[in-house]
Amino acid sequence: MNKHIEKIIVRPTAFSRKFDIEKEGPVVDGASRFEDPIDLSEYGYVEEEYLIRGTANVYNWPNTHLPPVIVNEDCPYCSRIVVRKPADPERFSGIIAFETFNGSFTIDHCNAGWGQTFEEILRSGDAWVGYTKDGNCLESLRIMDPEKYGECMLPNPLPEEERGDTGWDPMLEYFNQHGLPFVFQYDSAYERSLVFDMVFQMVALLKCREERSPFFGYDVKKAVMIGINDFNSYIGGFQDHMVLPDGSPVIDGYLMYMSGGGGWIAYNEDMFGFTDPRCSRTCNVPVIRVETAGDMRDVPPHPFWACLWRCPDGDEKGHESRWYEIPGLSVTAAFRQDVSCFACPEDYERRGIGERREKGKTFAYWNQMNWLIYSAAYHNLKLWITEGILPPREESELQFTGMYPKVEFVLDETGNHVGGIRHPYVEVPLGRWTDHAACELYPEEVRDRMYRDHREYVEKVRACAERMVKERWILPEAVKILTDQAEEMKW
Repeated sequence: MNKHIEKIIVRPTAFSRKFDIEKEGPVVDGASRFEDPIDLSEYGYVEEEYLIRGTANVYNWPNTHLPPVIVNEDCPYCSRIVVRKPADPERFSGIIAFETFNGSFTIDHCNAGWGQTFEEILRSGDAWVGYTKDGNCLESLRIMDPEKYGECMLPNPLPEEERGDTGWDPMLEYFNQHGLPFVFQYDSAYERSLVFDMVFQMVALLKCREERSPFFGYDVKKAVMIGINDFNSYIGGFQDHMVLPDGSPVIDGYLMYMSGGGGWIAYNEDMFGFTDPRCSRTCNVPVIRVETAGDMRDVPPHPFWACLWRCPDGDEKGHESRWYEIPGLSVTAAFRQDVSCFACPEDYERRGIGERREKGKTFAYWNQMNWLIYSAAYHNLKLWITEGILPPREESELQFTGMYPKVEFVLDETGNHVGGIRHPYVEVPLGRWTDHAACELYPEEVRDRMYRDHREYVEKVRACAERMVKERWILPEAVKILTDQAEEMKW
């Protein structure tokens, strides 16, 4: 077949069924079953779970200067979505935050999207929807509850003898070389390319006003994609070609954290390289990409987690974008230390594996800027798509030497990164932040030359945080979070 896509009129998924949670079992990675549970009823919210079924195309993208091509049509898929929304439709803001569950730890988790924004979502009356797409997470659902999730699968439509070899992926290669368990979405029975149509069809279901929609009776105005990694290909290859029947975009904006080293289109296609133009295209809706310093280079022991190359800022239609870089942080900052939205230990036991990680802070002086900046970026994206209010621009990028992604950061006299969004951890430092988001605290005599006393340090942190609020990098409540941490530091 191999015909280039032009305009695809996106219809809602062919079928959705609401699970009866009391009779059919709890929601995997549901809010009440997080490692740190959240009682949504305290916020006037409800959580629902739906089985989603439809048909989708399988795509490939052989030419970087042309749209993707359709390889197979009308291939079946089945997955599930989790919905968190105000119980009262009158409290709904009209905004849906739509997130890909992350499958890096075998069971779905939503740390990178919901986990960084849920306070803003609940405060604003927004809704949140997560969906399962990784092969290993679909398998986990089927193992944990075969009766409930047994149909969930993105099946490869090709006969086994025609599937060929899996495409090259440096992350999989690295983890396999080191004997680490990182084997999702590489089973030839699974076809990742079905995800693209599936995503747009699911959002169309949420935005339609039909009775089968989980938002029937709710006035849905906009849907934005949030979370980690997989949006590069949606933006570059599909966003401009996928429209609702009235001609409007299906997805109204994107907020990406840690964009990764490109993406995959189909099972047997190679992963895109870090500087591949297919990963850095803009589209017809606003896009904000948030990267940590550690995502911006080849950092052992995770040498293939460098992000795609920088995307220039823009305000004009068709190039509405922001690229943000946070100094002093790394990929480990995807997950907050105060709130964990990983599945509970009981679910990991049901899956047959041990608890995912030890609970608790790695160290007292934990850098919180990723979620504080990301949450504000989510707020700013909503203003951008609803009121046309432009987000702030980063004044200077992180400074490098070398050839990307094998680069070295330029450091200032305090040992911290030069450039990026300037925040208290690097502007009012107590130590040098490493490429792994750990802080090497200064000796007391060095610290005491920098600050007269603890009070001066706290006030400088407060002043820096208040400047960031004024410049719209963080929300007002972040000032207390940062100054409370400064107050608690032993002196």
